This record gives sequence, structure tokens and C-alpha cells, in this order.
Amino acid sequence: MTACYLSLVFILWKLQQYIGDEMLRVLKEQIERKEIENEAEMLQRDAAIGHSTRAINHELNTLIGVANISTFQIEAKNKSSDITEEIERLNKSLSYMGRVSSLILDGLGSRHASKRIISLAELCDDLKLLLCLVSEFYLEQLRFEFPENAENYEFEERTGSTYLIIHNLVKNAHEAVLDRHGRAPSGVIKIKARIADDNIFLSVYDNGIGMSSQEIEDIHNQISITTKLDGHGLGLKFVKSECVKNGMDVVIKSVPNQYSLFEIKVPMHIRTD
Repeated sequence: MTACYLSLVFILWKLQQYIGDEMLRVLKEQIERKEIENEAEMLQRDAAIGHSTRAINHELNTLIGVANISTFQIEAKNKSSDITEEIERLNKSLSYMGRVSSLILDGLGSRHASKRIISLAELCDDLKLLLCLVSEFYLEQLRFEFPENAENYEFEERTGSTYLIIHNLVKNAHEAVLDRHGRAPSGVIKIKARIADDNIFLSVYDNGIGMSSQEIEDIHNQISITTKLDGHGLGLKFVKSECVKNGMDVVIKSVPNQYSLFEIKVPMHIRTD
């Protein structure tokens, strides 16, 4: 009887020791898993902040280039010359600079992008004012096709994002046309707006070097490693990211050595007043 009792005590002791060891093992695994999760979260956040910093730098450099052109033009003109347009371009580019960080940092911290209603006429005016590069042939290759009554068509955007989206697409188109046509007048970059079924379709077309299906897939997957993306990878990442955040659908069509077409579908804002 005593032997049975001692055996039972021994079994209970071993069981308690086993349960205690298992509880410590599980607790240790939970702590290690939490540490790994925290480290992964920190790495992911650091990567996001790093990308955001590069993206902000990319967009600001674009706008600084526009501002510098206006500054140069103001300095080069005589005092008697009208510099109203250059002042307007300078002020507008500075205004967009202030919006870039809010757009890119939205969701990472305390910065949140505001929204606004903008008409096609306002967008067209901003594009014509700010889409300028040093080369004259670039302006000769650029075409605009907007409805005559563009002021009647409005849409909602994250403030400033639509202009920045199109500016990045035009920069990419300019590079593609330059690679294929050089300074020849045969190069074409076309910015078009059309209306269909209560939607606005904004597109940027170029007859440059085009893209392969793999390069288009890379853009959709936010991978900036293809030849087409070299130099403007961040710009096209910004385009894709902003289209998603704005609830815009983007379609990309292209044939190598023929053309590229980016078309963005935006729901039209219908006023109820």
C-alpha cells in the first residue's frame, strides 16, 4: 500500500514537473514569437519610411525643377517684361510641394491627406502651367485633348494627387519618346480627358519605346527593376499607389517599339445643389 502511494506521489510530481516545463516552453515561445513579430513590424515600418523618404525626395525634385525654371525666366527677363505667368507657375509649384509629404506620409503618422473637388478645367490649367522641361522639343511633342466644357466636369481627389500622377506619367512618356525619336517631331505625348457613363477617363499616350507584358506586370506589382522603370521607378510607384488610394482604376496598354497608354478611370462628382 505504501509503495502504491509513493508511486502515485512520484507520478503526480513528475506530471507537475512536466506541466510546469511545458508552460515555461510555451511562454518562452510566445515571448520569442512576439519579439520576432515586433522586429518584423519595425523592419516593415522602417522600409515604408525609407521608401516614403525617397518618394518625397523624387516628387519634390520634380517640382523644384519647375520652380527653378520660373526663377530663371524671371531673372532673364527685362523689368518691362510681363512675368505674371512665371510668378503664377512658381507659386503653384510651391503649393504642390506642400502637398507631396501629406500624400505620401498619409497612414504612416499624423499627416493625413485632405480631399477636394476639382474640375477638369482646373486640372488642365495646372498641367499646362507646370508641365515644362528645359528642352523646347518636349513642349512641341506635347498635346492636350480636353472637352470644351471641361469646367462642367468635376471629380474628388486627394488634394494635388491627380496632377502629380499625370506629371509622373508625362515624365516617363518623355523619356520613352526621347529614346525612340530623339528630338524629331515624330515623337508624340498626348494627355487626354474623356467622359463616359458618369466617369472621367484621364490618359497619357506616347509613341515611344513601349513596354513588354512583364514590365507592365512589374508596375502593377510595384516592382521598379525593369528597363522602362529605370530612373522613374519611384514615379510609377507613386502613380500606382495614388491611384489605389484615390479609388481610381488604372489600365496600362503597350506594344514594344510602338506605344504606351496609361488610362485612369475616375468617378465623376455629381453636384446635388
